[in-house]
Amino acid sequence: MKSIKKQCPYCFNTVRCNSSGIPYDNECHFCKAQVKDQKGNVFLTENYNRSPLLRTHAVIDLQDAQKPVPELRKYHTLELMILLNYVRAERARIYSLWETFLKAKESSDIPGEFAKVLPQEIKKVQSDYFKWKSHMNVLENLLLERLGYIPERIDMEFIMNQLELMKSSSKDDPEIEKVLNSLTAIYC
Repeated sequence: MKSIKKQCPYCFNTVRCNSSGIPYDNECHFCKAQVKDQKGNVFLTENYNRSPLLRTHAVIDLQDAQKPVPELRKYHTLELMILLNYVRAERARIYSLWETFLKAKESSDIPGEFAKVLPQEIKKVQSDYFKWKSHMNVLENLLLERLGYIPERIDMEFIMNQLELMKSSSKDDPEIEKVLNSLTAIYC
């Protein structure tokens, strides 16, 4: 059986593969980067192409924030930033609702039916607030691990600037350019 030579997408050292392009080892012998996972997914490149490093999800929404940390680690940094933006907005929305309910509780003008359910609603909103705050903490800590800081404000201008930086560093790679263009179309 003939061996195919492919490269680690991080250090570009040769990784020996079988004739189907599957690496014999799970990690690069030089930098120890994962080149094959337990499911058989292969992360290799040829001709010094960096494109396998940019793996993105089709669409990101608030449901993604509820995924476990090992799954969130697979997200691209920009996707985590977009997700953090969504989570912060949801947390702020719920906090505003919580404040409204607390003000209503102090008011003497609330209808009888609403007054009966208000304590339960306050508890539910409070619980939701702390749930989204925890999701926000997870995302901020993942970004802190990767970037060394937590972005204070993430808005569309920030995301567009990040996309432009990524595009300018990948002008020679049409695959990365295609992914970045689709991200731009989806989120901006």
